[in-house]
Amino acid sequence: TVGFLYRTGKMLEELCVERCGAAIGEIVEMMPETANLMVGHGHRHGGEEHDETVMVVDADTIVVGDMLSIRPGEIIPTDGTVLTGSSALDCSTLTGESVPVPVAPGHTVRGGTHLLGPARLTLRATSTSHDSHIGRLVRTVEEAAAGRSPTSTAVERLAALYTPAVLAVAGALMTLPWAWGVAEGRAWTHT
Repeated sequence: TVGFLYRTGKMLEELCVERCGAAIGEIVEMMPETANLMVGHGHRHGGEEHDETVMVVDADTIVVGDMLSIRPGEIIPTDGTVLTGSSALDCSTLTGESVPVPVAPGHTVRGGTHLLGPARLTLRATSTSHDSHIGRLVRTVEEAAAGRSPTSTAVERLAALYTPAVLAVAGALMTLPWAWGVAEGRAWTHT
């Protein structure tokens, strides 16, 4: 029974780790590979309007302080603070909540969330894509799935030795007395 429970537990653990890895893989695949980096920032300065230029760059090259343009339908590549635009986000990739979350200037947004619209957002990056909320989440789950605590490892080693030893002693106590005769065997097995 103990061996069966041990093996069942190991099997369920492996299944959970496999499913967790698949879910993390899906989240990583959803993250955008590119970002719309704003150059010129399109702000008023000294009474004159500066044209903004948007360059498509690798999302991994975003640094803290970069200004990004996010259009409706796009996934936000990193954490940031909304500078312009009011819109709604789908945060279900992070929270599981499917109700759209309204955002406006001054609000914090998380990488991996989906801009539903209706307006474009301009945001200032507060982290790199690697250090964003979702990036840290992915790393934490991967580390937890890959690593085992020292206590868990010690318990598994003990169980691997203890369980067979207990079963061997129990088997010996049930069979060896019979070697000294039927009366002795019955005395040991029937109390």
